[in-house]
Order: sequence, then C-alpha cells, then structure tokens
Amino acid sequence: MITLTRVRATQRAQKQYEYYYANDYYLAQEMYRVLELLDEGPIKWAHEQQTEKGLAHWVRVDLPGADKKSYGIVWREMADGTAKVTYIGLIP
Repeated sequence: MITLTRVRATQRAQKQYEYYYANDYYLAQEMYRVLELLDEGPIKWAHEQQTEKGLAHWVRVDLPGADKKSYGIVWREMADGTAKVTYIGLIP
C-alpha cells in the first residue's frame, strides 16, 4: 500500500512548496513518471548530495511546448530505508 502523508506546505518567493513523507513504492512510481518524461524533454539538472540527514536527490525535466514548464522531484533517502519526498510537480 502506498503511504503518502502531507506534512506541511510553505510559500517562499511566490512558489508553493509541499512536503511529504512517502514509502519506497510511492517514490518508485514518481521516479518512473520522471523517467517517462525524459523521452519528451531533456534533464535540466540532476544532482545528489550527502547531508547529515541522508542522501538528497534532485531531478528536473523540461517539458515540451511553448509554456517552457519543467517537472521536478526532490527526495531524501532516510536511514530506515524509506524516502522523504520534499517536492513533486511542475516547476514554473
């Protein structure tokens, strides 16, 4: 079963950020969606960084079309084997 719990939402610099805790199954589904989008637009950036709280990952994909929107996912691998997804969705 997919577990997805919305923890909080914040507004910074006119952008909405939503924070989630998710298990690995949910993360795998979202990463599959990102990989599907790679066929339609190039990766804008992909990055990982080791932090005190775990390994953090960022992926951003440019979507085709005149509106020049991007789709992104940010997640952190937790010590217990789950993933904390900090953002999923369109990047204006």
